[in-house]
Amino acid sequence: MINTKNTIGMKLIADSGSTKTDWVLIDKDNAIIKTFSTKGLNPNILTDEKIVKELKEEIQLTALCESHLELFFYGAGCSGSNNLHRMQNMLHSFFTNATIAVKSDMEAAVYATCGDKPAIVAILGTGSNACLFTSDEITGADYSLGYILGDEGSGNYFGKILLRDYFYGELPRDLTVKFMEKFEITRADVIQRVYKESFPNEFIASFLPFYTENIKHIYFENIISNGLKIFLRIYIQRFKEHSTLPIHFVGSVAFYFNDKLNELCSKNNLKIGKIIKSPITQLAEYHINKNKK
Repeated sequence: MINTKNTIGMKLIADSGSTKTDWVLIDKDNAIIKTFSTKGLNPNILTDEKIVKELKEEIQLTALCESHLELFFYGAGCSGSNNLHRMQNMLHSFFTNATIAVKSDMEAAVYATCGDKPAIVAILGTGSNACLFTSDEITGADYSLGYILGDEGSGNYFGKILLRDYFYGELPRDLTVKFMEKFEITRADVIQRVYKESFPNEFIASFLPFYTENIKHIYFENIISNGLKIFLRIYIQRFKEHSTLPIHFVGSVAFYFNDKLNELCSKNNLKIGKIIKSPITQLAEYHINKNKK
């Protein structure tokens, strides 16, 4: 259990995607004393009431809710001023004595990968997006259209294709048998989870492991290749600097499909920089180093 008697000078760092939120608690001596994960808190997906409810149900967070600490919350869906204010207010209602700063998940990806060097930074996880970092400014981050209209190349994107092909009878027979044995899911189940319950994008993206388990199958090789090609064209090649700057990738899709990503970037004369599954460790290091300056 976290000792919350004297939390003055402590920092709580959060990186929240649509699927999960990673948290790191740093003490006043810049040492990491606690790491844990909770559900994703995306204000584009969840109502204010649902987000506060999720916070209150996490025992790791309720132990800190009255602490005098600094909270840095980086979240998917927190790029617009309206959602920034919403999330700020919701966090203040829960962390009643904290000093709170809310920023986008794109900023977390930049801080975790770039240092002070210019680069293009991409998120390829449950959702997808990219931005240009020019040492002191982030541009082009308000580009993704989200899990319904956009998220090309993401876990959500690949999950939708798999579900659609399975229920339309387009999935190869051998994969259909494997899918039925693994999931035992009905069309009614999918409709319920996607259209009537919370976290629909998390549910859709949860089928990504089926890709990784069968990644050598020609069906998945083609879909992964096509999805990543679309992502690179729409999100990366829109920047005129795409052929000169390194491109850093953050997220599970980039991490698990890194071989295909490297192959496609090489064919398109794109220079891959870092590929990290989750930015939370590097994000914590960024704040620790910032404190030491």
